[in-house]
Amino acid sequence: MAQLNTTELDFDRIKRNLINYFKRADGPFKDWDFQGSGLNHLMDLLAYNTHYNAILAHSSMNEAFLDSAQKRANVVSHAKSLGYVPSSKTGAVARLNITFQRTNQATSYTMPAGTKFSSTVGTKTYIFTTLDSHTVQVVDNQFVFNNIDVIQGESKTQTFTVDNSFNQRFVINDSNIDTSTLSVIVYDSLTATTGITYTKFSTLAGINENSAVYYLHENTDGKYEVTFGNGVFGAKPRSSGRVETKFNITAGQEANGANVFSYADTLSNLTIVSVTTVSSSAGGADPENNASIKFNAPLNFTAQDRAVTSSDYKALIKGNIQGLEDVLAWGGETENNPSYGTVYICAKPIGADVLTDPQKDLILAFLTTKKMIGVTPVIVDATFTYLKFVITFRYDQNATSLTAGQLAEKIQVAIDKYNAEELNNFNAHFRHSRFVNELDNADRAILSTIADVQAYKNVDLNVNDPDERVINFGFQIAGRIDQTASMIIETKSGGTSGFRENGYTVVLEDAPIDGDLEKRRVYTRRGTLDDEGAVVIENINAGFLYPAEGRLVLENLTPDTDVNISVTVRPASLDVYTDKRNILQIDRQGSTISGTSELLAGGVGSGSAGIVGSSGGVSGGSTGGGGGGGGSY
Repeated sequence: MAQLNTTELDFDRIKRNLINYFKRADGPFKDWDFQGSGLNHLMDLLAYNTHYNAILAHSSMNEAFLDSAQKRANVVSHAKSLGYVPSSKTGAVARLNITFQRTNQATSYTMPAGTKFSSTVGTKTYIFTTLDSHTVQVVDNQFVFNNIDVIQGESKTQTFTVDNSFNQRFVINDSNIDTSTLSVIVYDSLTATTGITYTKFSTLAGINENSAVYYLHENTDGKYEVTFGNGVFGAKPRSSGRVETKFNITAGQEANGANVFSYADTLSNLTIVSVTTVSSSAGGADPENNASIKFNAPLNFTAQDRAVTSSDYKALIKGNIQGLEDVLAWGGETENNPSYGTVYICAKPIGADVLTDPQKDLILAFLTTKKMIGVTPVIVDATFTYLKFVITFRYDQNATSLTAGQLAEKIQVAIDKYNAEELNNFNAHFRHSRFVNELDNADRAILSTIADVQAYKNVDLNVNDPDERVINFGFQIAGRIDQTASMIIETKSGGTSGFRENGYTVVLEDAPIDGDLEKRRVYTRRGTLDDEGAVVIENINAGFLYPAEGRLVLENLTPDTDVNISVTVRPASLDVYTDKRNILQIDRQGSTISGTSELLAGGVGSGSAGIVGSSGGVSGGSTGGGGGGGGSY
């Protein structure tokens, strides 16, 4: 007897399976023409109904699990069962020094919480406010406030009446809330002037019927709601009382990067003298997306609100400190110089490369109640290794109307996509074959792509500071230890070759050391030749290069001015791996792209076009043989 295939989801296949079932040898419809009779409409109806129900059942099963759920309401619900609350929008934080001139005889002054400052990012102006009050004493007739943190956003208040109905929830109606600024005050009556400040619930430990805690959740509408205890796990507000919620409304990620601030308030008995920026605004973030919730919720549950293992530190920081793109933690015992009892933490904030001082202070303060006694958390900055490429591609001119320059633009888009999806986070590795495949698939006309890989790192050199500087590439550098040619391909500062030392433009190079199979000597030579055309060595003792370790040690360098240089090498492998806090990024602007056309039908011709950084401009190119032409971008 024929059996129906019950696993199909495709409409046409479902219909075909139904027809085959009805045409079974022992059935009454075995000789019917289903396409030419009214039964075709019946098959359409049955197939549609089956298809609809199959999709519904499939979707329902997907939405039943955190890993496969797609609707945000379901993702949030699953996370809630793990005790995880998705992050809201987060205001960017900056650190300022503020000086006021005294206009009366006061010997001290308190700058209140909510004092306003403004800054412009792009074309938009944002308000930043102090979260706490600060008091200083007068000095030289001035009040000087140093290292004051201000957060982007403006305060808003929403008040509710308590009726103690079953499961009463207090929904905050603004989706731009920054929940990290939320304060909840409960009053016993509608007219009471004194209330109790409730704290956000974090753990059941010590919770009883009198605990002044509130619970925060994201509801199915994407709004945050506040609930209270039932008189067993947390205090229950009195009926006919009121709940007052205060919070900041923020622009989130948009306000990152503000670096010039102005006083925007009217404090009495003061005249503003100056506002200087200690740390530009950073840490602003948009609401946590589904992918992040799926990743963080299980880790946060596993950590159980205590920091013991390195994964606990990562989970707790990522789940509770907003505005972070990625977090890495490792024990000090794994360092080359072991530091027992130390946990190193490295985080990449949203919209910036390294954490600001306010962000570091926030993380350390949070970990105070989570870490084990005797363990010292230390925050270190992320380091970056930049990849740049010499890319050449061949394309079938007969398969496209696009010029070589336009195809190169498509390759640029593919590079950006690979960088965003595969790199730019900790523990990410560059896979050459996967990268080239992305470039090949940028357009159907592209036949092949070659991508030569180079890597560089930036290092600051300071005047009259010859102290040792260690540059860890994190991968083996290409070349034999005894080769005469330099393994350092290029030295640049500010986009130009070399840097100034002792009045001359110099570059870094390296050479073998007789009898040493571990390191090579690094020296500086002048970028210009002497009168006889010979190379001039400026500093023979500029450091050492350890190719197998991927480590460059610079010393005894005294540039004429403070300068940031980039040092370029070639990785020994096409696949590039990094360690610990090193992050890989692609420098598309420093890469070059060139293309050559072929006519696969009717002859072969060639022409070339290239992109060098973002030089812009499209112009005509050359045509060869009987083939197509190129262009230049």
